[in-house]
Amino acid sequence: MKRLFTLLLIMSISSLWCMAQDVNFDRLMKEYSTKSKCTTINISNAMLRSMDVDISAESVRAIAIEDAELIPHAKSQIVKLVSKYEVVMQVNSDDESVDIYQKADASGKVTDMLIVTTSKDECMMLYIYGNGIKVEDATELINF
Repeated sequence: MKRLFTLLLIMSISSLWCMAQDVNFDRLMKEYSTKSKCTTINISNAMLRSMDVDISAESVRAIAIEDAELIPHAKSQIVKLVSKYEVVMQVNSDDESVDIYQKADASGKVTDMLIVTTSKDECMMLYIYGNGIKVEDATELINF
């Protein structure tokens, strides 16, 4: 009985450790909101409506990192994060890149869109969450 309890305890702790290693946008927002040369932005649906932005997003969040020392770590986190997404578009020019990723629900509606821009001295992530997000929604935000 003691061995069974010990085994269950070890399995529980290891599963918690594995979940803690999961990179998600909420975790990144929390981490980078406390760092200098980093800016985090959270825009709710109510704010989007009041700004008269016509998109199907429930929220828009962004992280901008301007600390060159943090960028390699951020890039490694992004690689883990986007492993759960489908690549929609990638653009590379000189030392800059723009990558657009999305996640869809079972019916095929896009529920998450992540736009990542990186260069040697800056990294920016724009996360759009909603139901039925379109690329035009991201364009609307950029042109606002």
